[in-house]
Amino acid sequence: MVSWNFKQPSILRNMLLAFLGFGLGMGLIFPLFANLFVNWKPGMLGWFVVACILAGVSIGVFNYWLLKKMLLQRLHRIGEVANAISHNDISKQCTLESHDFIGEMANSFNHMTANLCGMVKRIAGVSEQLNQATDQMTGVIEQTESGVTEQQSGSDRLVQAIADLNQSAAQTAEHTDQALSAAKSAESATQSGNREVQGTVTAITQLADEVEATAKVIQRLHKDTEGIGTVLDVIKDIAEQTNLLALNAAIEAARAGENGRGFAVVADQVRVLASKTQDSTSEIEGMIARLQEGSVKAVKVMEQGQAQAHDSVNQAQEAGAALHAIAEAVTTITQRNQQIAQSAQTQSQQTSDMKDQVAAIGHIAQTVADGAHQTKLTNRSVDEHAEALQTLIREFRF
Repeated sequence: MVSWNFKQPSILRNMLLAFLGFGLGMGLIFPLFANLFVNWKPGMLGWFVVACILAGVSIGVFNYWLLKKMLLQRLHRIGEVANAISHNDISKQCTLESHDFIGEMANSFNHMTANLCGMVKRIAGVSEQLNQATDQMTGVIEQTESGVTEQQSGSDRLVQAIADLNQSAAQTAEHTDQALSAAKSAESATQSGNREVQGTVTAITQLADEVEATAKVIQRLHKDTEGIGTVLDVIKDIAEQTNLLALNAAIEAARAGENGRGFAVVADQVRVLASKTQDSTSEIEGMIARLQEGSVKAVKVMEQGQAQAHDSVNQAQEAGAALHAIAEAVTTITQRNQQIAQSAQTQSQQTSDMKDQVAAIGHIAQTVADGAHQTKLTNRSVDEHAEALQTLIREFRF
C-alpha cells in the first residue's frame, strides 16, 4: 500500500506526476499541430483540446499503470524482502526472473540476503563458540582463582612455618652457643681436672715410693732388732756364765776362809753385776721384743699402705685416663657444637632467605589472584556481550 505524503519526497509520485505532465503536454501540443492541418468546425476545437488533454492524461495514467504493473510490482517484491530484512527476517528470497538490470539487481539482492544469512549463521556459531569458550574460561578462571587462593593460603602457612622454623633455628643456634660455651667450660674443667689428677698421680707415686722406702727401712730395722736379740742372747749367756763363775768363786772363797774373803767380796760384786746385767738383758730383751712386734706391725701397715698406694696410683691413673677420654670427648663435642652452631646459623640464614622467597611468591600469587579476578570480571563482561550477541542473533529468522 503506497502512502502519498506530499511533504516527503517520493519517486513514484514524481513518476506519476511526470507521466501526467507528459500526457497533459501531449494533449495540449497535439491540438496545436492538428490545427495546422485541420479546419475545425465551429465548437469542435474546444472539444478536441479537452479530448486531447483527457487522452494525454489517460495515456500518462495508463503508462504509469503499465510501469507499476510490469516493473514496480516486481520491484515491490524486492521491497518486501528488504522490509523483511529490516525486521530481522533474512530467510526470504526475491523470486524475480528478468534478464536485465532488474534481474541482476534481484539476483544481487538474493546473493546479499544469502551472504547475510550465512554471515549471521557464522556469527551465531562463533557467538555460540564464544559463549562456550567464556563458560569454559569462567570455569578455568574460577579454578585458577581457587588454586591461587589455596596457593596463597599455603604460601601464608609456609611463611608462618618458615618463620617458626627460623625462630626454632635461632633458638637452636642460641642453645648451641650455650652448649658450646658449656662444652668449652667442661673442656677447660676436664683439662684442669686431668692436670690435677696427673699431679695427684705424681704425688701418690712419690708417696708410694716413700712408703716403700720406709717399709724397707723398717724391714732393715726388724732385721737389726733380730740381730740385737742374738747379741742379747749372747750377753745373757755370758751373764749367766759370769753368775755361775761368781757363785763358784764365792764358794771357793768361803772354803779358803780368811784368805779368800777379798776374793769372795769381788766374786759377790761380780755376781751382783752379772745379776744386774742379766736383769738389764731381760729388760732389753723385752724392749727388743716389743720393738720387733711393733716393727712387724709397722711392716704390715707399710705393706698395706704400699698396696693401697699402688691401688691409689692405679685408680688415679685410670681416673686420669678417664678424664683424658672425657677431655677428648668434650673436645669432640665442642667441635661438633661449633659445626652445629655454624649449621644452625646457615640454616637460620637459609630459612630467612626462604621466607623472603616464599613471601615474594605470596606477592606474586596475590598479583596472579588479582589478575585472575580482573580476568574473571573481563570474562564476565565478554560473556554478557556474547549473551547480548546471542539475543540479537535470535531476533533473526533464517
